[in-house]
Amino acid sequence: MEKIDGYWVDENRNKWNTILYTQVEALQHSKSLVNCEGCINCVDCIYCKGCINCIGCKFCRDCENCEKCHNCTDCKFCKNCYEKGGRNEIL
Repeated sequence: MEKIDGYWVDENRNKWNTILYTQVEALQHSKSLVNCEGCINCVDCIYCKGCINCIGCKFCRDCENCEKCHNCTDCKFCKNCYEKGGRNEIL
């Protein structure tokens, strides 16, 4: 975990804002991400890429402020949704 440009950055380029998170918190959050890359301030996600401020999502891309979503792309402020037929549906 390195401090770069105001973020704690892990080996997969996931990062956490140093104003919001201590290094210990960032390390804990980093361990909670499974095969995620390039995410910012995310926690408990699996196989996500380029997401921001998400919690508990799986297989999402470029989403923001989502919670427990699955296989979504470019979503914002979604909760419990998943990609189906080109649009997001509530689980």
